[in-house]
Amino acid sequence: MTKPDVYAQLSSEDYKNNFDPVLSRIFMYDSIVKVREELRLALQEGYNKGRIEGLKNAFYNHKSRCVEFGINFESFFLEDFWRWVYDNKKEDTDYLKYIKFVVDELPNSVLANYTYARSAHYRDKNEEAKKYYRKCLELNPAHSNAIKYYNLLMFHENYEIKNYGQ
Repeated sequence: MTKPDVYAQLSSEDYKNNFDPVLSRIFMYDSIVKVREELRLALQEGYNKGRIEGLKNAFYNHKSRCVEFGINFESFFLEDFWRWVYDNKKEDTDYLKYIKFVVDELPNSVLANYTYARSAHYRDKNEEAKKYYRKCLELNPAHSNAIKYYNLLMFHENYEIKNYGQ
């Protein structure tokens, strides 16, 4: 399953009034593209002016409009915008802070929790990585990569690896 880039949920009121929110979103496509582009530009400007705090403030200023248009934040942040942040980060820690911001915004996202855990693991923040691998596994107990990397961290924590060749 893949999640849509734009959400359109059918309510009982929509059903009663014979209103199709999906078709409505299709007709709003140009406006949705414009809103996503406005968000992207605002986040870039926010980051350039105030780094992660500036990016957060820019997001909060645009969030309600994006929700109104059904923007899927998980898709936007973790599939579209992450690369810009990674390529334009002023410090290496900014990328990890960005992913943490995404997790804070989307605490029930398996992808956000896994991405943060991997980023923390890669940067040797093992306690943080374990915490978010566990959260990922609470949300999806069958997440094979989270299981693998969590177990790898636990293995290294519980066993001293000795160099017998010297």
